[in-house]
Amino acid sequence: MRSEFDSEGSIYPYIDSGRSTVAASAPTLHSLNTGSTPLSIPDLTTILSFWHGITTLGFIEAGPEEVLCIFRACPLLQKCKLISPDRELGDEIDVVVVHRQPIVMFHLRDAFFQDYTPFRMNQISARMEAPYLHHLGLANTVCDHAPWRRCTFEICEIVLECAGSLRSLGLDHFCMSKEHLWTYFTRATNLIKLRVDYNRVGDDDNDYDDGDGDDWYASGMFDREFLKAMTPQAKEGSDHDVEVLLPNLIEFVSFTTDSEWGPTFDEKDILRFTMSRQPSFASTNCLSELLCVAFWCKTLGGRESPRICGKNLI
Repeated sequence: MRSEFDSEGSIYPYIDSGRSTVAASAPTLHSLNTGSTPLSIPDLTTILSFWHGITTLGFIEAGPEEVLCIFRACPLLQKCKLISPDRELGDEIDVVVVHRQPIVMFHLRDAFFQDYTPFRMNQISARMEAPYLHHLGLANTVCDHAPWRRCTFEICEIVLECAGSLRSLGLDHFCMSKEHLWTYFTRATNLIKLRVDYNRVGDDDNDYDDGDGDDWYASGMFDREFLKAMTPQAKEGSDHDVEVLLPNLIEFVSFTTDSEWGPTFDEKDILRFTMSRQPSFASTNCLSELLCVAFWCKTLGGRESPRICGKNLI
């Protein structure tokens, strides 16, 4: 899952985890980025008093209550990349969050959360508001979505609460049901960039497989039904009015699995969707022009392996 963080050419200071306390407690610190390696800071709550000027925080390990402590201590935060500590997937404990008043993050524009279940995300969003959040990434690398995990029972409230301001959404194997995905898409109508990545589902070599080759994610992935809903369909009795999902998209990337769980697409549907978002048709129907589209998917016609169907006009 790619976030709006760009590690290449970044001017953010990299720190050695062995000297985390010294580096992270610098009183003039504004940006902290550990690259692709998460940083665990044992004395995080003590260091927070030095972070009032932080605007960028990259890949810090923090539980729901620690995340809220970070938000409260960093009112100027604009970008954050956070990862949940190791947890037992079979149980979700309702952590008592002590913050009673909502923490309003007026400056937060870009947030990436990895390995937080919807349950844990809701613990955070229940006490936090981000009225101007533009970019949101939700990633999972540890859950196999087995039914007893109960991981798809809750909708992720932060997507709904920030739907009006969101311009970019990334869902990387995040726990959800198909009904949740429909809700996200129908509410986040201002999205201009969307990435849905579920290519590891059913893969024997995936990172969260327990060794038996089974992956239980039978729903929650982008499929033909969504694609057709994103393709303009003229209303009966009208030549111009159309009903379409996510009308403002200019960039769309979809990765689906080639396992038996994965959806199958008709190449004609992909082509129809792509052409319907090109200038001649898009302008007529008040849609944004699609500048970039990429699919990794199974297609009809006997192809069993995934293939890329892409168009890049940028």
